[in-house]
Amino acid sequence: MLDLTDNKVSYYSSDDISQIIYDLLDDGEAEEAMAACQRGLDQHPEDDYLELVEAKILLHMKRYDEAKKLLKGNPDEQSPFGLGIRFGIDVMTGNQKEAFETLFNHLQKGRLTGLEFVEIIDELFDHLPHHITAEYLSKAAEVVYGRPSKAEEQDAEALGRMGALLMDCNCHHDAIPVLEHALDMDAYDVYSWQDLSRSQFELQMFDECRNSCEMGIAIDPKNPLFNFALGYILFQDGENAEAVEHLEIARQYAEGKLQHEAPHVDQQEAEQQTSITYDLLASAYMALDEFDKARECYEMLVQRVPKYADAYYQLSSLSMDKGNSPEAIDYIRKAIQIEPDNTTFLSFYVTLLTELHRFDEALKVLDKLIELEPKSKTYLLAKAELSLNLRHYEEADKAYRLLLKLKPKDSTSRELMRAYFEAIGDNEALKKLNK
Repeated sequence: MLDLTDNKVSYYSSDDISQIIYDLLDDGEAEEAMAACQRGLDQHPEDDYLELVEAKILLHMKRYDEAKKLLKGNPDEQSPFGLGIRFGIDVMTGNQKEAFETLFNHLQKGRLTGLEFVEIIDELFDHLPHHITAEYLSKAAEVVYGRPSKAEEQDAEALGRMGALLMDCNCHHDAIPVLEHALDMDAYDVYSWQDLSRSQFELQMFDECRNSCEMGIAIDPKNPLFNFALGYILFQDGENAEAVEHLEIARQYAEGKLQHEAPHVDQQEAEQQTSITYDLLASAYMALDEFDKARECYEMLVQRVPKYADAYYQLSSLSMDKGNSPEAIDYIRKAIQIEPDNTTFLSFYVTLLTELHRFDEALKVLDKLIELEPKSKTYLLAKAELSLNLRHYEEADKAYRLLLKLKPKDSTSRELMRAYFEAIGDNEALKKLNK
């Protein structure tokens, strides 16, 4: 940034000073920007553009009446810069719908290009109602691709940015045709391919998304966003080996092993994609019987997301398969600590404890399962059999009789119940069982 601290600004042009001001505004330092502007006006008192810059600063400072006075009558009031300031004032002080309509009319009359229109919207996006913004972005896009200019590259950029903002408005259906028109004008625009694939992914248009990702990868083979989305789709289609190929690229990017310009996604979305990448990779490796690689992915997943309960469950299963019972117990307990009422985790814990002959502990976990699902025939039968083996006869009897009331249809349950009631000589229960 240029230095204005010495008060010697006469050798700076108004463009230089404007750049200082924009940098200060980007840093949220409006008061410092105003001081710089005043110094610039002292040196260039007749500079109409600097007066507009001052109006822009006043807009940032929410001093709308003063900004309006400076803007009115300025020779550049109808320039794209002046129209942008007017739009900002109108949005903040008046009817937002009218503000958009006025700006749109300037586009229709040729006072603004499509790119200038979207840049004005983009700068104020956080202050705009999304439903109105989306409406006028769609209308503006129709103007741009219905009346292409000689600067086709700028039109393609304008449509791409309109599509991106429509996505930010959660209007994915509206974004898709706009992005497709952008790509008609510039088929090598990787950002438009990214945004198109994201919209299609969001709408679960997976066939179309797959095509967009393949087109994007042809342009940018190591793009982590394309590879993540394509890997996800391939995994869902059961193409595990192909999915791994693309998901590994997304993983390399997440781990900093692949240098690539960051995709246009926010931090939260990037972290979510990273978590899903590890989960999908692990599942794909499991399907390919590459269990060590699956384990590595699950271990990375719990490092990044310590509350990812299902990853601990999968690690527990893999540890048990390798015969490492203490580690399996440790992992499943961590999963249950995160999701204490997850019946899948609790059931697996019962299996582990039973295989280790820790029957009393298994019985306590079964009690928790029955508390969660009191009509589960599976849990009641397991409780009855385990209680019987431990000679907890009252608990076994209670479980069998609850099971009898539920009238299980499967042959295993009925045979075990029959054996029990015959053993204790309960003919009445046998009659009910045979009904």
